[in-house]
Amino acid sequence: MDSPQDGRVAYRLMNQHGVKEPIQLLTTCPTMDLIAVSTQGGEVWIARWFEALEKIWTLPARSFNSEKVEALAWRPDGKVLAIGYSSGIVRLFNVDTSEMIHELFQKPASLLLSPSSQWTNDAEKISAINFLTWLVDKGDDDSQTTSMFYPSEEINYSSTHPAEKYMPRLSTIPGSKISKVLGYPSEVDGENFEDEKTKSIDLLVAGDADGNLHLSVYGIYNLESISLLEHTKSMRARILNASVTPDLSLLNLLILMDGESNSSQLTSVLKRPNHYIELTLDTGLLHSHKPEIRILSQRYTIIKYLINYIVEGLKQMQSQYNHMKESAKAYTFPFQEVLGNHSSNTTLASEFARLLATGKPSIILSEYIENRLTKRGLKDWDNKGLKSLEQIREFVHDYVRPGCERLLLQLTALVGYSKWPQKFDQLGLTEKFVHSCVLLTGYMINRLEELLLAIEREYQNFMEFQEWLQAEFENLISMDHGSGPEAPTHCDVDKVASYLKNSLEKDVLDQYFVENSSTVAAVEIEGLSEASILTTPVTRSKSVDDILADSFCAYPYDFTQINIPNGENGTSNNLRWFIDNIANQCATIYASTANKVAKSVVASKSITILNLTTNEYLEKAEAHEDGESQDAHLGTKFIIDAKIFVEELVIHQYVAFFLPDSLSKFNGNTLWVIRFLLPRDAQNPVEGIYKDNTCELACLKLTTEAGSDNIVTVIDLQFFNDRRLIMLTRQNDENGIEVNYLAELNYRDLNYISQRDFENPVEQAKLNVDECPIIEFSKSRPITQFRPTKLATSNGKEICLLSEDSRKILIFDMNEEEEEEGDIDFDEEEEAE
Repeated sequence: MDSPQDGRVAYRLMNQHGVKEPIQLLTTCPTMDLIAVSTQGGEVWIARWFEALEKIWTLPARSFNSEKVEALAWRPDGKVLAIGYSSGIVRLFNVDTSEMIHELFQKPASLLLSPSSQWTNDAEKISAINFLTWLVDKGDDDSQTTSMFYPSEEINYSSTHPAEKYMPRLSTIPGSKISKVLGYPSEVDGENFEDEKTKSIDLLVAGDADGNLHLSVYGIYNLESISLLEHTKSMRARILNASVTPDLSLLNLLILMDGESNSSQLTSVLKRPNHYIELTLDTGLLHSHKPEIRILSQRYTIIKYLINYIVEGLKQMQSQYNHMKESAKAYTFPFQEVLGNHSSNTTLASEFARLLATGKPSIILSEYIENRLTKRGLKDWDNKGLKSLEQIREFVHDYVRPGCERLLLQLTALVGYSKWPQKFDQLGLTEKFVHSCVLLTGYMINRLEELLLAIEREYQNFMEFQEWLQAEFENLISMDHGSGPEAPTHCDVDKVASYLKNSLEKDVLDQYFVENSSTVAAVEIEGLSEASILTTPVTRSKSVDDILADSFCAYPYDFTQINIPNGENGTSNNLRWFIDNIANQCATIYASTANKVAKSVVASKSITILNLTTNEYLEKAEAHEDGESQDAHLGTKFIIDAKIFVEELVIHQYVAFFLPDSLSKFNGNTLWVIRFLLPRDAQNPVEGIYKDNTCELACLKLTTEAGSDNIVTVIDLQFFNDRRLIMLTRQNDENGIEVNYLAELNYRDLNYISQRDFENPVEQAKLNVDECPIIEFSKSRPITQFRPTKLATSNGKEICLLSEDSRKILIFDMNEEEEEEGDIDFDEEEEAE
């Protein structure tokens, strides 16, 4: 193998670390010197590797009940880590803080949730996530490649509402865990939309054990799942690799198919994966309406955040209101005990009213004041009541109302989009749905204004009532002790009377917080299937469509004239009724777009890369069974990787795989590289795909030299960039001692031959492997520190190697060389505090 001269070795060793807990999954950050690790014990941790292995944070094992970690993926900017679990859930974590910022429930399309509902039906959950990657198109690249795929002029949907520029940022709700990271690539409050010039969009791609594909725009806006079994005609399908064309017109999946044959020979002999296909999906609306989907996903995300923000604020308000009611109850309830002693049916409010009118307390009221109230208790009642009202007013003024105002602006932007049917009608965005959300949000803002006025009246009335009550208490106590004549009580009689009438026993604020008794089924929305309608019950007497029918498309909006019916008892609907209805209506809009985009993603081509289920392969595998233990280093594992690259304005899909002698109809180990030409017409991606059904392939013999029996085995391989294929290899030296190498191959310059039929190209290839060239690595470096079994890279610069015992890692800079020197001992990581 070739290596640098003058005492230098290829690839600079950046660092090496040992860990105590064996590593199960390992991935490197695309932008920083970080690695993410899932251990066999169930921990997940992120650490800096540049010097000491410095852990940033750790998720303990079973942080989410008994769910197991199955997959890891970094967001392209390195700020978020996605973790796929055995429960079918994908969770996103802030890399800096370890905060869980989002959950993607990879649930059936028939089940959608509002902020107040919970998903508890285990039977509806899908199987484990077994594949996870984050793909990004090349919209931010200013190179010639980008100009080939993107029009010179693109409509800017992102401009902010003029009022939004001057609005202060939303304050963090005390005690709230709502994250602000969800709005990637813009701030969640939308203030930076106008400066958002990016044309790029990224997709979080997940696969599950049931053969379903899940796509999530920016990792936060979920599309409906896509079944791969329908396209592969297989009992099982597992995604091994995913890549996209620069303009996002095609999504290529490398899929392992299994279970299509019931052959007992296949089951007993071939104890390994058997059928590999390349499935090309036309991304449909994801490509043709990418600017619209990009902005809608951002708007939808902000709307979801604002709804959750408002819900959290309402919860805090409800908590303060309940606290105020409980505090008042502690002082008014003893009056009921006094009534029991006198067998009277009067009320505390009427007794206080008599005292206010006559200045003389009744016997019952005197007993209550003298025996059940204290000066300290009255002061405590006063302080707690006023403080709770102040807190509720603060939450309305500082959090909930600003959140509603921002929500109204975001929904107004959707109204503008919905008036452009040529662009947004195909995405399920209709003016009727958005209009209903706008009206409900505007009416809720009106209700909040009413609440602020009611709180102000309540505050003044309560304060006046407390001053009057404390003065009457002092008078009564002083008369009992013979301290002198009764002092006149000065108070605002109207305010005290108003409090006694409206607030003492049934608070006027109940209408904003207490639920009505009527509960009906979910809103029925015309034009959507029953499966996509929310099932969360909310308190209302008729559908929102009926409520808003008379005011549809009224401009300018007059929110005070909306005919919102009251509950069964004639009381107004509480604030939670409004936000639940808004959430349900908005969720219907999300679901409509997600459904239409997902249905537009269709399979355009399926290519068999290699089929190991034929008799020829089965016989070879069976013959190898007996000698496998003796020649284990020769390799029996099929290793494959795929990537899309742009080469001189031509898009190629590359597939590289190691075909061991044990699985091959050819003699000896071989390395194959196949490339397909993908279309460059961004406006019509499917037409002309795989022109003339041709492909190119190259086959390399894996021996050290011509006529040698010293076989090279590939342990792992990955496409590193648009020229370099990185491999871990294993072979014996001239003394029969095993040697491991980190090596690379320039796959672009291989001697490719044209293959007319690309269906199962290896099977159809008219090749004499004995005449194929021997592999010549452009660079290599022996790995002497341990026996490596896996490599990981994601940033085109560093490579991370994992040892066979999964307890040691090496990190190399693949673009630099270093002086040859002896090995460094591993320092096992210190026990975490």
